Amino acid sequence: MTSAELLMLSSIYELDKEFFVEDDYIKLLLQESRSDDCLEKALEACGNYRLRLNFPIEERYVMFLINVPYGYPKTSIDVSCQASFLSNNDVSEVRFAISDYLKKTCKNELCLSELIAYIPDLLTKYVDKSKSVINREVAINSMCRFCRLWIYSHHIYSKTKRKNILAWASDLNLTGFSLPGKPGIICAEGLKENVDEFWGNIRALNWKKIQVKETENFLTNENNVQSHQKFSGFEELALNPHGQRNYHMDLGMLKQYLINHNCQNIFSLYFGVDGCQ
Repeated sequence: MTSAELLMLSSIYELDKEFFVEDDYIKLLLQESRSDDCLEKALEACGNYRLRLNFPIEERYVMFLINVPYGYPKTSIDVSCQASFLSNNDVSEVRFAISDYLKKTCKNELCLSELIAYIPDLLTKYVDKSKSVINREVAINSMCRFCRLWIYSHHIYSKTKRKNILAWASDLNLTGFSLPGKPGIICAEGLKENVDEFWGNIRALNWKKIQVKETENFLTNENNVQSHQKFSGFEELALNPHGQRNYHMDLGMLKQYLINHNCQNIFSLYFGVDGCQ
């Protein structure tokens, strides 16, 4: 690199903020605005050295590392880059493109000004690609996960458990139902993080047997949650309780309740049969 190229860089980019020289003596000469002759002699004496250039592109910066070998420009410079919005594959592509450009355009000639003119066009497609990725991520982040959980318990008798189930569902803004008795059935639907918390609270209680029979997950917009709900609120069902201490519910009524809420397939999931006609 000639003194003229270094002086050009220092006139365009602010030293030690946008433009860095990793040789203290050469940097000192630039800071003191020494003559071309002083710089030229320093460069000849230095041999290999490295420059860093923070290149602005659409309110972002790409850091280019420029390794200047002894014998430049007869020996080609080596250029690599780093940027937060570039993937590893993008970095490799940019480095290859620059290397190919230097071989074709600047062979055995001073090339820095040409390189600086070439870089904006080269980076534009990667900036556009990055914007596309960001827009896609924003769209995904604006979505939410809706979940419907179907829980089976050997039985639900305890009044305290039944009260807690209703209270937790209300606190977490869940819809669904709880069917006490033997067996016990719970359906809870809502935002996934709330359903997960609800299940964690339920599972922490003392049960003879409890398990998740089915999990339904949907990715949806926050304004479209209601379209996935099967239920309008959360309630405890009493479906013609009978038997000793009214611990058994009418399974035919349960099936009809599920049909009314477009969940008829769940009956066979719990009981292995389609139910009574």
